[in-house]
Parts: sequence; structure tokens; C-alpha cells
Amino acid sequence: PFKPSIQTTNKRKHNFYNILICCGGAGRPSSIDFFKIMKKIVNKFEILDNSVKFTLILGNSKEKFKSSNLNTLKWSKNFSKLVTEHDLIISEAGYFTMVELLFSDIISIIIPGDRRIDNQEIRSVRMEKFGFGYFYFPMENWRIIFKKIIEIKKNKTKSLQKSKAEAYKNIFIKPNKNIKTEIIKLLND
Repeated sequence: PFKPSIQTTNKRKHNFYNILICCGGAGRPSSIDFFKIMKKIVNKFEILDNSVKFTLILGNSKEKFKSSNLNTLKWSKNFSKLVTEHDLIISEAGYFTMVELLFSDIISIIIPGDRRIDNQEIRSVRMEKFGFGYFYFPMENWRIIFKKIIEIKKNKTKSLQKSKAEAYKNIFIKPNKNIKTEIIKLLND
């Protein structure tokens, strides 16, 4: 079984509010939508709040990001360390990334990629339902995500996490055959 490599620590000391943006391999078509949302958010913070700094892992993406509040990396050989250096993570919902984030004790905003066989939507909905972060669908207005980031920063929220073992069982269990029905049911509970 997969064992996450993150060593939990909430002892980050810095003058900025640091946000890590990651999108797995970022070579999938859905990553284009993800990066469009992230560009708008990064640009808005550049104008409104220079205390927010972003680190972006581009992966295979060909996207071009330029901003004074953004550090861009192609890859990270030590994703776990990078995660612990940030106050908030914004990511797609790939399996291994979600496991790492679950065990990191760092609040996350998840925007599931459009990958039907990967169940990103269901993992994202379950993550929020069980109190381990927030999710937004890519078609939602980016301003809603922007406002959530401001709220998290203002409230100094570091973690929503409860029992990691319980969350792991609930978030990563195999979805029902009708994923659409399960998502609707989870959203309405």
C-alpha cells in the first residue's frame, strides 16, 4: 500500500501567506481550465495583496505564468517538503496528491480535473464532506475561490482535519457505479 511521505508540521514561520498550486503532471486537457482559474487568482492577488505569495508546479504544462508574487517550478523532487512550507494548497484531485494532502495537516482547495476514469470529482466532494478542505468545480466562477482564499487567510485556518484514517477510508473508497448520483447525494446531505 501507498504510504504518504509527508512529515506533519505546522511550524511554518514567514512573513507571507504562501500558497502552493499543483496540477499533477499537468499535461491533461483539464489542466488548461485549472491554470486559467489560477492565473486570474494570482493576478488578482498581485494587485490587491502583496503579502500572498504563490509557488506553482507546472509539470508538463506549456502554460506561461508571469507575476511578481509567483515562483514557478517545473517539478519538485521533494513534494512533501514543499507542501509543508505552504499555508494553503490548491490542486487538482489526483489520487497520490490527495493522499499527500490528506496527511499534510494543511488546508486545501481542490478543483477536480475532468478525468472520468480517475474519480477526481467524487474524491473532491468527499474531501469537503468529511471536513478536510474545500472543493470547487472548474466551471464555477473563479471569484468564489478567490473569496474563499481570503476567508481562509483572514481566519488563519491551517487545517480542517479530523481522523486521517477515517478520512482515508471515506474519501478513497470505490465510488458507487453511478458517480453522478453519488455526487448529488453527497452535496445534498
